[in-house]
Amino acid sequence: MQLAEVFELQKKQRWINSQSSAEERIKKIRKLKSHILKYELDLKKAMYMDFKKPAYEVELTEIYPPLEEIQIVIKNLKQWMEPQAVATPLALLGTRSEVHFEARGQVLVMAPWNYPFQLLFIPLISALAAGNTVILRSSERVPETNKVMMKIIAESFSPEEVFMAPNTLEAAEELLKLPFDHIFFTGSTRIGKKVMSAAAEHLSTVTLELGGKSPALVMPDAHLDQAVERITWGKFLNAGQTCVCADYVLVHESIYEKFCEKLADRVHQIYGAGEKALTSPDFARVIEDTSWGRLQDLTERTLAAGAKSLLARFAMKSEKFISPTLLGDVKTDHPIMESEIFGPVLPILQFKDLEEALQIIQSRPKPLAVYVFTRNERVQKQILRQTSSGGAVMNHLIVHLGNPHLPFGGVGYSGQGSYHGFSGFRTFSHERSVLHQGFISIGSFIYPPYSGWKARFALKFLRWLVR
Repeated sequence: MQLAEVFELQKKQRWINSQSSAEERIKKIRKLKSHILKYELDLKKAMYMDFKKPAYEVELTEIYPPLEEIQIVIKNLKQWMEPQAVATPLALLGTRSEVHFEARGQVLVMAPWNYPFQLLFIPLISALAAGNTVILRSSERVPETNKVMMKIIAESFSPEEVFMAPNTLEAAEELLKLPFDHIFFTGSTRIGKKVMSAAAEHLSTVTLELGGKSPALVMPDAHLDQAVERITWGKFLNAGQTCVCADYVLVHESIYEKFCEKLADRVHQIYGAGEKALTSPDFARVIEDTSWGRLQDLTERTLAAGAKSLLARFAMKSEKFISPTLLGDVKTDHPIMESEIFGPVLPILQFKDLEEALQIIQSRPKPLAVYVFTRNERVQKQILRQTSSGGAVMNHLIVHLGNPHLPFGGVGYSGQGSYHGFSGFRTFSHERSVLHQGFISIGSFIYPPYSGWKARFALKFLRWLVR
């Protein structure tokens, strides 16, 4: 089917979907769940074929999150859909007011390759819960995973409700020309700007889930072994190709040497160093040759600028492999600090005091997350006050994504809007203000002619209310 044809079919269907009950929407989402479970083994095989993603990581980061989202929706959707009563000011005596959640209508969801299933299906679940029709577009970089996802969508929905578009750049460009009511995009800031520009042509609302250089800040009182363990996991999960992983680490100078030593030992223990990491069953690959070359270039230029490699390094282009790479003595003006790394390379910088660390963070665009390792609550609060980010985690990395009751999203260059749980339902809904006027109304006091005693009394009454 042509995309324009699908769009027109969904334009008719959107009014049916928007008027559906909670039970009807839940029935569709349960059907989706059954097909996810049916194809979960195929998903694991496909992602291994696409970029050697370990099956355990697929289960943990791709399959479990959408299933959890479904569980939350099933449990809460009926309550979410109920009109929410709001207070009425005395000036509107005789009325009652509510907020109704209505479907935005026709929705486009565009997902990246790094978490191809989770980042396509969680927004889909939220959009369905809110009563929308949906066209999906995933990345062309994960062809095997796309085949499985297309099966799941085709067996779960008719095209007029949910349709998965071809995974081509031409299809993406065509989709962005269509007047969707809402566009949900996950990907790079560069492409996010193009999506926002295209949406402006039709005044489509947008949610942008982007990325950026998320810092991890390690204070002198941090539990060092714990910090090392958690940073190793959070950084090298999915071979560092996670928008919300730590892009660089700021370590206090008093513990810098010890931190670097422990981190190198931990990475060596878990994945192996250099060529030995090639045989690790727990380490994914870089997605494509272009990314591989970019990461190699950034690393080599940073080393040439004075940084030091803290671990044996190995790279193989034919395997799209780069071993876990730790760079010490990195400075803020080194090439590796220019943009988001998005790969298994971790620069480590040292700072003298908290003010210096905060200045480094503040000097850069707002990141998707800030990670803080300290046991001092006063310091935690100070860092929260003096930084801005999509989210923040104290003494861990990434795990805030595991709480669907927390809104997940960016701010500024790291995105706009949020989702997960009720936040996802709200993202794909229009919050419609509805006021009910009763028989009694003060309206008759404010109608012309304004020279009468009623109008003068009404004005004095209103001023008294805000005295």
